[in-house]
Amino acid sequence: MEKDTNLVADVPLTPDRPHYCMTARYHSGDENGKSCAKFAALVLSKEAREAGYEDVWLVFEDYVVMKESSSVLDCSAKPAVVIASREHTGDENAKTYYQLARVMAQKRAGMDEKPTTHCCVADNFIEVTNEKESKANWVESEGRVIVGRTHTGDENGKTVTRFAKIYILDEREGKRYPLELANVKEMKECKESDSDFRVDSPPIGNTFSAWAAPAFDQEWINHAWVKSALPDDRFRCMGGTDAKYFIADFAVDQKAYKVMDACRGTKDCAGILLYGIQGVCHQMANRFIFPVTGRHMKRNNKHPKGYIISTSVYGLKGTWYTTWYATKVLPAMKKFKAESMSQEDMDVVAYDIEKELEGLQKDIASLFEEVGINVPAGSIRDAQKEWLLRREEIMKKYNILAADGSMVEPVSLTAETVRAMMEEVIKAQRVFLATVRDKIGLDNFRIFNDDEDEIQDIIDVETALHFYFD
Repeated sequence: MEKDTNLVADVPLTPDRPHYCMTARYHSGDENGKSCAKFAALVLSKEAREAGYEDVWLVFEDYVVMKESSSVLDCSAKPAVVIASREHTGDENAKTYYQLARVMAQKRAGMDEKPTTHCCVADNFIEVTNEKESKANWVESEGRVIVGRTHTGDENGKTVTRFAKIYILDEREGKRYPLELANVKEMKECKESDSDFRVDSPPIGNTFSAWAAPAFDQEWINHAWVKSALPDDRFRCMGGTDAKYFIADFAVDQKAYKVMDACRGTKDCAGILLYGIQGVCHQMANRFIFPVTGRHMKRNNKHPKGYIISTSVYGLKGTWYTTWYATKVLPAMKKFKAESMSQEDMDVVAYDIEKELEGLQKDIASLFEEVGINVPAGSIRDAQKEWLLRREEIMKKYNILAADGSMVEPVSLTAETVRAMMEEVIKAQRVFLATVRDKIGLDNFRIFNDDEDEIQDIIDVETALHFYFD
C-alpha cells in the first residue's frame, strides 16, 4: 500500500534488514474517511559514521493491540522503540494493531576487537494535539518519528501524537549520536476502516491454541476451548478457560482473529445455538479453528476426553455447520479480506439425514485411524443412523427443526422443556453407545470411551440449562 515519493535522497540500506518506521499520519472524517501515513528509513548521521558506526536497523518486538476508541500507545524511550506498521479495520470500537521494533546500531571493529552492537534512545519529544481526530489531516514533526499516540472516542474525539528523535547511545564513551530519516515513502491513501500501513515489516501473524480442562467437575470428560495469541483473547466455547491440557497450536493469518471474533455467537458458541443437539464445546472449538486453518483438533495424550464420542454423534464441526459458514464466516472473511482455508459445499445448508450420516462416517473414520480402533467406521454406521433418526424426532417434537430442514432458534424453550429435551437426548445417546460397544468389542470400546468400560454421558442437563438461560 505504498507509493515512492523520494522526498529525501536515496540512502543505501542493508539488504534483508528492516529500517522503516512511521513518521507521519493523515486522517480526515470518520472510519470511512481518508487515511494515510508516511514511513522513513532510519539511517546513520555524519556524526555517527565518523564515530565508527556502520549500520542501523530495526528488531521487531511483539505486536500491540488495542481498541481504537480508548487507545494508548507509549513506546519505550530506552531502548528506543518505534512503529513499524499500523493496521486498523472497522470503526472506533474495532482493534488497531501496531508492530513495534527496537532500533539497533552496529559499530565497526577496532584493532583486535569485534564489532559492537548498541541500543538507541528516544529524546527531544514533541506532542501534537488534535481536538478532533476527524480534522487531524497531516500530523508530523520534521526529523522525528512517531513514538506514541492516545485517542479517545470516535472521530470527534481528541488525539495526541508523540514524536521523538532517535540517537545511538554509546554508554562506554558516554556519548550519543543522532540518526537521520531518509527515503521517505508516502502510503497509498485508503479508508481508515480498511487501512494497513507498512514498508518492510512482515504481515502480522497469529497463533490459535486449543486447550482442554475437566468438564462437569469430572476427569473422564473434558471441556475444550481456543486461545488467540494476538490479541491475547479466549474463545471460551460456552465454558471456562482453564488451560490444564494443551491440545495443539495452529498458525493462522492475523486476519483470522478478526474473522472468528465476528462469528463468536452467544457464549462463544460459534453458531451452535442448540447445545446437546448440534454439538458441544468440542465442535465449537473446531468451528473456531477449521475455517481459518483447514484443520481440526487431534487428541493429545488422550485429551480432550469425550472427543471421540462427541465426534461420533455430532461430527467434527457440529450440525448445520455449512449454514453457519455461509451466513456468518464467509461474510466476515469478505469484510476483512481474509482467505478461507476450507472449501464447503454451499448447496448443503439444510438438515438432511443422509448427508449428516455421510459426514459422521467420514469424521469418525479419521478418528478411528488416529487412535488405533481396529475395526472399520462402517461397523457403527447403523447405530449412527438410529441416533440421527431419534434426534430428528426430538428436534421435531420440540419445534427446533423446520419443515425445510433449517434450524429454529430456541427462543421459546422453557427450563422445563430444556430439561425434558436433554433427558431424551441423553437416553438416545446411551442407546447409541451401548450399540457401539456391542459392534466394536470391549477392547475397542475402551479406546472409544477414553479407557472407561461403562457408558458415560457427554452432555449434562445443568450445563444445558446454564447455556440456554444464563
